[in-house]
Parts: sequence; C-alpha cells; structure tokens
Amino acid sequence: MRFVPPPGAVTYGPLPVGALLFPQHAPDRPTVAEVLAPEAALERLIAAEPYLPPLTQASLEALVRWVAAAPAFALRYPDLGQGLRLVQAVLGRNAALA
Repeated sequence: MRFVPPPGAVTYGPLPVGALLFPQHAPDRPTVAEVLAPEAALERLIAAEPYLPPLTQASLEALVRWVAAAPAFALRYPDLGQGLRLVQAVLGRNAALA
C-alpha cells in the first residue's frame, strides 16, 4: 500500500471522496483502468474485509450512497512506476470532470 500526499495545503475535517481505487499488481499484464459500477465497487470493498461497525438499515443506506457518489476504478499495472502514472491519470481525469 502506498499513500500519495495530497497537493496543496493540509485541510482538516471531513473531505469528499475523489475516487475509489482498487489496484492490482499484475507483472505480466498490460496497464488497465476499468470504470466500476457502484455495485461492483461495493462488492470489492466488502471483499477487502474492512472493519465495518454493526450495520443498521440507516448506516447501510449511507454506505451505499457514499459508494455511489464516488467514481470507482479497478486498476491493473505491471510495475510501480506505471501504477503511479495510472493513479495520477485516473485522478487527473476525474478532477477534470468535477
């Protein structure tokens, strides 16, 4: 896992999610960015086994709204350099759409 520092000044407090990225290192495969439907993004989040507090109907609906509000991408890359360029391209394209 690698955290990319945000550009500009540090902001405190809640921020909107710019995008959900699901990276996959695949040394023998081409670099690909695939747009995911909200349902596929939610499936991938659950498959990653994150800690989720006990879900009520209201919190589940909030989670679904949160996932649906952010564009999601499956990223496949053969090496770290191409992976970073792919993340920058996806985030740059997404920022241009906002």
